[in-house]
Amino acid sequence: MFSNKKFQKAKEIPDENLETDYICPDGDMQYRIHSKNDTYTVSCINHIWRCTCEDYMYAKEKHLGSYFCKHIIKAIIYTFLKEK
Repeated sequence: MFSNKKFQKAKEIPDENLETDYICPDGDMQYRIHSKNDTYTVSCINHIWRCTCEDYMYAKEKHLGSYFCKHIIKAIIYTFLKEK
């Protein structure tokens, strides 16, 4: 699904850099993740994760939702830990 290197980079993003825009009962959610130079929007709509970062936008994905950048991984980790 994703590399250990991307997982490690995602873990390095501080929780304080992540803002929850919304989480709907049907499972749709959206976050904003702030970095030094930009803010990225990560969303999960109809169980498909998307991000506005260049890594995600320019990835050579063959199927929608098959690529996970570090921002998406961070949002997934954050969501999972918040539910615990």
